Amino acid sequence: EGPGLARLRKLPKSFLRVWRAHSQPVGSPARTRKPQHDTRIDRCLEFERRNPMAAAVVNNFLDFSQKLDIALLDRVVSSLYSGEKQEQQEAQRVLTELKQHPDAWTRVDAILEFSSSMETKYYGLQILEAVIRQRWKVLPREQCEGIKKYIVGLIIKSSSNGESIQRQKVYLSKLNMILVEILKHEWPRNWPTFISDIVGASKTSETLCQNNMVILRLLSEEVFDFSTGQMTQLKAKHLRDSMCRIF
Repeated sequence: EGPGLARLRKLPKSFLRVWRAHSQPVGSPARTRKPQHDTRIDRCLEFERRNPMAAAVVNNFLDFSQKLDIALLDRVVSSLYSGEKQEQQEAQRVLTELKQHPDAWTRVDAILEFSSSMETKYYGLQILEAVIRQRWKVLPREQCEGIKKYIVGLIIKSSSNGESIQRQKVYLSKLNMILVEILKHEWPRNWPTFISDIVGASKTSETLCQNNMVILRLLSEEVFDFSTGQMTQLKAKHLRDSMCRIF
């Protein structure tokens, strides 16, 4: 198996469909596959030639046997916000495909720890938010507990003082929203001590207390607002009754 085909097989199927479609001239008839020659290799190599950075970040991100190249991911995210139009479109396509990969969330801790870009960190949180919304119920219990403790730890760290809150305001806001997404799945059944936990934590510092009030406000908005369509009315009623009993 040649290196081109090996790299090709690391790409998600949806990503392959995108660049195959773009490699086909507009208005031209569909190509027929020749039995003696696998055109996938040519297309893979052509994609890498035209989009070297995009191909590199896809190969690196999806090869879970190697360390994630954070600097490379930072450059792709930077292209999304400050590149030329074509670069922005390519960056958007690549980042969307990576986010949709079922194992992408396992890269989030490295992104948040080592990235120097707040935009990249926000992208990492979007990956985690997506898996919580779409796949939380099918994740192993130990992974759910691990994600929950990880997010709580990040929130405590980011809201430890006023300077940190101001510097990471958007980042902390996203962390709060992710915790609320977790609570919609976990509280009160799998996390019955949440309210007492957050009240106890609020006693440690004023800034942490302020942020915990923000979390409770976000949770109450989710529970009492049915317009989001994120919960069934039965689930929302259960959460609403739980909040009313406590408060």
